[in-house]
Amino acid sequence: MNQGQEMFYNFFMERAKDDKKEEAQRLLAESFARQDAGTFDKAYLQKIMSQYFEVIKTEAAEELKQAMEHFASRLKKKCKADVLLNKYVRFVFLKLTVSF
Repeated sequence: MNQGQEMFYNFFMERAKDDKKEEAQRLLAESFARQDAGTFDKAYLQKIMSQYFEVIKTEAAEELKQAMEHFASRLKKKCKADVLLNKYVRFVFLKLTVSF
């Protein structure tokens, strides 16, 4: 677990319902595994978000919503940066290939 994941884990678990802690841990483990594998994307986040809200205390819902929206906006920016980087890498590769 990296530092960001650990911070979110602690944030989330403090707000999880007492009788839903095990389910919360399972959800987080799955999400962190997807992040590590590079398969955690905005579509997955939208799919899993409702499950996150089912396991947290009602009074923590708005706080979690804000944290998730912030994270989702970072995912979007990261994806755009990755697309630009991939285009640049392809351009450089094409240029190198043509020059040989």
